[in-house]
Amino acid sequence: GVWFASMNFTVHSVMYSYYAFKAAGVKVPSRIALLITIMQIAQMFIALFVFFGNYFLHYQEDVDCEFNRDIFNAGLIVYGSYAILFLHYFYRRYCSKKSKTD
Repeated sequence: GVWFASMNFTVHSVMYSYYAFKAAGVKVPSRIALLITIMQIAQMFIALFVFFGNYFLHYQEDVDCEFNRDIFNAGLIVYGSYAILFLHYFYRRYCSKKSKTD
């Protein structure tokens, strides 16, 4: 809970600060947008790592780890779909030759 909230707060603080500066007409280096996208992708994969870690720990005989399959499934759907969407955006924005016209 606290780790997810802290990670989400950090990423969104950077992201919305960037948007605020851009809206105010401040020249922000384009690398900041790249950094934000990388932070978002990392956030999704860290969350997936935590979910899978919890899943595997739950099935270890000598580890007492609370596990809720509904939360696990919801987390996979949410963080998995966001990871795919951010990776797709990253590819289109930073890797595709057509990215300059999109």
